[in-house]
Amino acid sequence: MIQNTTLHLIYKAWKKLVKAYLAAFVTSLAMGMALIYLLDIDPMKLFSISTKRLSYVNPIFELGSTMGINLGVLLFLWNATAALITISFLHTGFLFNPNKINEFPKGIR
Repeated sequence: MIQNTTLHLIYKAWKKLVKAYLAAFVTSLAMGMALIYLLDIDPMKLFSISTKRLSYVNPIFELGSTMGINLGVLLFLWNATAALITISFLHTGFLFNPNKINEFPKGIR
């Protein structure tokens, strides 16, 4: 059975994660607006730059579909791999600066 303190720590980690996602959303929205309105960049050019990484997954999806793998399964595997990479960065981040091991994202780790 999960103890109350464990649930509290999980809740606290999720709160930090949601705050980080919201901060990333607000920052990217502000940067996009600044690039479009202040630097007069074409929105379609900005869209093509921001979705460039999608071109890397298309060949994988096409190869999987020719092999008869369901696209839903491929999408799940792609997202699971990305999540594992993100988690590995959170867990190994302290190796880059062991003197600051107690700073963020220690609570998420």
